[in-house]
Amino acid sequence: MSKMGLYKQASICFLLFFLFVTCNGQGNREDGIKKEKNISESSDTIRQNVIQHVDTLVGLFRIDYTIIESLDDTILKDNILATGDKVKYEYRNREICLNIDYRKTTILKKKVNKNDFTSIIPKDKVQKYQIWSFDINNISDTLAIFSLNICVPDTDDCYSVLYSVSNTGKITISEEEVIWED
Repeated sequence: MSKMGLYKQASICFLLFFLFVTCNGQGNREDGIKKEKNISESSDTIRQNVIQHVDTLVGLFRIDYTIIESLDDTILKDNILATGDKVKYEYRNREICLNIDYRKTTILKKKVNKNDFTSIIPKDKVQKYQIWSFDINNISDTLAIFSLNICVPDTDDCYSVLYSVSNTGKITISEEEVIWED
């Protein structure tokens, strides 16, 4: 096998190990994700799908995040087809496993989910929303800024959010001002 093939195989093994260790959690979870107990296992398991994984060095920051889609935690939405038939669509909730190091020291290790944004989205409506996207927006010497969208699935009812993490691990959340061009 070539060096490149071995490197890819090792990278995949490391990614799977990393996801298992950082995103599966241990013990009881209080973040609202439903758990499913498998009869053949003695511990709780959460079924999930990796949407995106980013691991990068930018300046003094090392940013590693994984967007996870839960296969067991869903948003249900009633819709009407063009034929007039009523259907119920199911959309999977997402969360972000975010790990940030600054100068080779871990400053933040957090699972980010839609409930972290109730300062922007009304608490009585947040359950209708889904984290849709999460990207690095800007990095300075002392601040990492991420841009994310939280939307009602299949609509343009969205909140654009700036999620800022200082070099000490302090989190600031603000609604991003979106300027629409005609």
